[in-house]
Amino acid sequence: MSMSTVEMMDRFRILHEQAVSTYRFSNYLSPSYQLDSFNNNHKSTAFNDKHARNLSQLKTDWRDKLCAWMYQIVDDHELDRELIEVSLNYMDRYLSKQHINDSYEFQLVGMTSLYLAIKVFRHMGKGASISGFVMLSQGLYSSQDFETMEYSILEVLDWRMHPPTTLAFLDLLIMILPRGACSSLTRIALYERIKFLLELCVTVPFFFTKNPAHVAIAAFIDVMQHKDKPNIPEVKYQEHFCKFVYSVCGIDCKSDEVVECSKAMTIVHRNAWHDLKESNLFCGGEISPTTSITSNMVLK
Repeated sequence: MSMSTVEMMDRFRILHEQAVSTYRFSNYLSPSYQLDSFNNNHKSTAFNDKHARNLSQLKTDWRDKLCAWMYQIVDDHELDRELIEVSLNYMDRYLSKQHINDSYEFQLVGMTSLYLAIKVFRHMGKGASISGFVMLSQGLYSSQDFETMEYSILEVLDWRMHPPTTLAFLDLLIMILPRGACSSLTRIALYERIKFLLELCVTVPFFFTKNPAHVAIAAFIDVMQHKDKPNIPEVKYQEHFCKFVYSVCGIDCKSDEVVECSKAMTIVHRNAWHDLKESNLFCGGEISPTTSITSNMVLK
């Protein structure tokens, strides 16, 4: 059953309210956060700005590796890539509230987050088992480790396990385009290109703490205005999109954050477009947003 305009507007507003409140998290990877966190948990003054920057970079590397590992697992098992964005939301919200500087525990948080996402959002009837994740860890973690971390994540996140994702916003934004803006085939191609860009953005540090609605809007605008197809070259339809977005949720497409996201998205799109041409592939599902790594990973 199709969604009415009023229903779409209500859903967009609800998701946006959740994105800026319940499911928002602080930038726990920043050097300033590391310094404040350490000072609040330790009385030692030996931890300085240099240590904070080093720890910030180390945690950023850990997160990047976990993100790549998640893509490997999800693609190998033909699961929905949106699960990765959900998993990272669990992990990031948890780590922004917990003081974890150990790679062993950091990795356990990431693996358990993916396990939880698969468990909560069963894709095509596919579930997840703790025993399977114990095998993925090659015995590094036990069933008890995963069970304990699962409960800890649920408690810390207050059982809020349905974060609004960029793809959830995309599903609503595509409805804004008038029928006359493009053909049905172009609409499908447009959706797939934007979806692919949003999958790429999960791996880009710039978008780490950005509002998912702003990221989705930026991706939509960038693809619409792109010189190559699929695009929406007519300015009147581009303007209609921005006006409707503002009327739905009060998000100004010319606001600082949306503009910043758009500029970053242009770079992501340009690099992705080059890769797509080189590969002769024009849909996101056949290209991995990350470099391939082995399923069994130990952070170092």
